[in-house]
Amino acid sequence: VSAAWPGGDVSGSGQGFGVGSGAERRQAMRRSAAAPSPRASSRGGASGGFVLSTRTTTTVTITTNADIAMHERRACSDASRASLEDRRALWAERFAARGSSSGFVDVYLEAGRRCELPTSRDRRAILETMLDAAGSLPRMIELYSYLPDATARTFFRSAILRRVRTADDLRRVRDAFGLGASADQALVEQVLARASTPEGRLAALRRLVAQTPTNLELRLRLLEELEAQHKEAEAVRLAERLRTDPLADPGARTAVGELYLRLGREDDARRTFSEIVEFQPMDELARRRLGDLYRAHGWFEDAYRQYQTLVSIRPDDPSALLLLAQAAAGAGRIDEALRLEQRVMETSQRGAREGVARAALLWSSVRFAELRKDAEARGANDELDALLARMRRSGVLRGTATNDAPSVRASLVWAHPDANLALYAAYPGLSLTRPNDLYSELGVEAFDVEEQESAPYRIEIRRDVRDRLGSIAARLVVVWNEGRDDEQITVLPLTFDATHRTYAYSLTGRALSPATPSAEALRTSDDAPSVRMTAGGAR
Repeated sequence: VSAAWPGGDVSGSGQGFGVGSGAERRQAMRRSAAAPSPRASSRGGASGGFVLSTRTTTTVTITTNADIAMHERRACSDASRASLEDRRALWAERFAARGSSSGFVDVYLEAGRRCELPTSRDRRAILETMLDAAGSLPRMIELYSYLPDATARTFFRSAILRRVRTADDLRRVRDAFGLGASADQALVEQVLARASTPEGRLAALRRLVAQTPTNLELRLRLLEELEAQHKEAEAVRLAERLRTDPLADPGARTAVGELYLRLGREDDARRTFSEIVEFQPMDELARRRLGDLYRAHGWFEDAYRQYQTLVSIRPDDPSALLLLAQAAAGAGRIDEALRLEQRVMETSQRGAREGVARAALLWSSVRFAELRKDAEARGANDELDALLARMRRSGVLRGTATNDAPSVRASLVWAHPDANLALYAAYPGLSLTRPNDLYSELGVEAFDVEEQESAPYRIEIRRDVRDRLGSIAARLVVVWNEGRDDEQITVLPLTFDATHRTYAYSLTGRALSPATPSAEALRTSDDAPSVRMTAGGAR
């Protein structure tokens, strides 16, 4: 902006009207005020008349400079013309150069702006590359929270679920995809510790719920306490409020449905479980949870229908076929279950030691073992021979006259989505550790001994969360010399409840005998958090 003032010119930098320094403006204004009035009269003069008054007009010129945003036309990168494999390598280099999750997302967005992701196949490829670059499950979950679009987040969520291997991974995923906030557990325990009686404990929980009425975790904790103190009428009223709460998530509906089952109200339980998918029918996690609950409680045909829908939602996910096989087996269609498991095994190289195909092999191994044990008990030798031949054809056993099955395989299987079970094993003279075959998300974990030693092995099954009210069913299936003439099979049903959160065994030769749980297992059992607090928002 520039301006011409009376008595002088003032120019400025463009910040306001009559710009320039404040001193310059004041000086110009004083000069203007001191000048004679342009309107004056005089009685004298050469003509003896008077001088006409004049008016000076000051012209002010205002010049405005505005910055106009220049819109660049999007420029496609050279990489946009490269093959997909070349772009994968380039994206991997870019991800490696970025250390933060936000940096990974910047690479993803920049690739989209530079025409490097023209199709859904390309977008899937860059997301797969991002997952590989992330490496660990916690990092993948962190990246999931940074992704800006729903499609990418849906892909990431499914991929993360397929990478769950341990009970700890499962709890992490449930925390990430369930409730975003939980109660301050330390504060809750501090308040409850002051209560010296059951009545005082219940009163303390009621006060905590009154202070934070929207806290779902605290209300579930109160529900558990009401049932423990046999206040069934109040528990049912609270359960109904939880069920109809718009904020109720699948984990809360699971807790309410389980309560109804324990009270003998099966119709209410089924209705509550079905609401898990009622408002989100295409949510694969909700559909999976409902199928798992139906299967855990013996409603296998209902579970089968849920898994069929899951297969239609995720036709490229072989784990959905494996779940369908488990429901078919529960419904008595063993032949269909074995065919589905063989189909899943064929998605990978024969003898693969990891992935869903390996989980399918372990499930088939358990299924054949239970069939053979039943046939042996009935003396059905022809049926035993037929089962052995089918095992070889399916890939569970390899070879014809001999096979390379382990000397001993101990398999732990279960169905309930909130089981939170973990198998531990130890070779002679070594400490307990987690074995290699861990497929918690598919309900099977296994410990293989290639060549058995004479010294004792140890096996331990732990449930690392407390649940005073419910019970979880599982089976431990131990097979010596699978498929050979001297095969031996032991099937142990296990029940985990308030009094049994750990089972321990010693395995020596062909004998499996109960043992004292390890000190670590006992400590974990005493300190285990509530399943509600650990996985309250489980999907």
